[in-house]
Amino acid sequence: MRITNRASCIKRSAPVVAALILWALTAGAMSSQASRPARAVAEEMFAATTVTVSSVADATIMAGYADTNLGDTVDIWLGYDDYLGPAGEITRGLVRFDLPAIPAGEEILSATLRLYHEGSWDFAGTYDTIMAYGVAADWGETTVTWNNAPAAGGEYGAVDVAQSPVRQWYELDVTGLVEGWVSGSIPNYGIYLRGEEAAGENSSWRSFSSREAELEENGFASQLVIAYGSPATATHTPTPTDTPTATDTPTATPSTTSTYTLTPTATDTNTPTPTATGTYTPSATATPTVTDTPSITPSPTATATGVQWQRVLLPLVLRY
Repeated sequence: MRITNRASCIKRSAPVVAALILWALTAGAMSSQASRPARAVAEEMFAATTVTVSSVADATIMAGYADTNLGDTVDIWLGYDDYLGPAGEITRGLVRFDLPAIPAGEEILSATLRLYHEGSWDFAGTYDTIMAYGVAADWGETTVTWNNAPAAGGEYGAVDVAQSPVRQWYELDVTGLVEGWVSGSIPNYGIYLRGEEAAGENSSWRSFSSREAELEENGFASQLVIAYGSPATATHTPTPTDTPTATDTPTATPSTTSTYTLTPTATDTNTPTPTATGTYTPSATATPTVTDTPSITPSPTATATGVQWQRVLLPLVLRY
């Protein structure tokens, strides 16, 4: 949370030392507030309750298997697939949650989508950006396919996911979407997930556990973590300011007085350097090397493996 310090203009009708003390106390309090995480400040302002719910439906949809339902696989692939035969091509995901009961008058403080990274199909040391959207219409886990899937809605969050390591959680901010669900301004059709969808030698995907993996005790279903609360009545009570009683004072001709503008030293705001997402262009044609069998096999139903696959370069060897 960024807080802009305001310069205080104090007329030197009283000793300058008193003005400096007043400014130091004010600036110090503001600097202390600015250095604290926004979430910690929000938790003080609200009596917060946090609840975590797991997905109740999820599915992968693949352009290369446009009429195939993949709602019972143990992971969700996001990106572009050219490993399967035939290739899955563009591959996306759908996840749905049932909202917990939010008491009337409570405000959504934050909503976080958590995805458990299971595997990758990419060059070592690379990152893919995973994006979360709303969903424009209803869908069924056991019936949705590429050809009948609803369109994506507005974008709400994104996260960069490394090729390795796997088996760890990634989080996306979907506060705005969940606020819409709770208020009724956005229908709760779930969350639409996409990865980077470049074809060719830069094709790649990331896979995340589905709820079927959790049922088989081989992974974790997607999670939605919601924090909500109401304003705490004991917090932020304004301190009364003494107002002096006006008295009649003869009009005087003021003598010239210097005005001092005290400008506090700006607090450095560290801007994190984004992690570069490089586009890997191999000097020779890349040949994918599979360490294990992928879990999505459109026909027959897939089995779980949950490991990463990595491409290697074999100079002068054709990819297929």
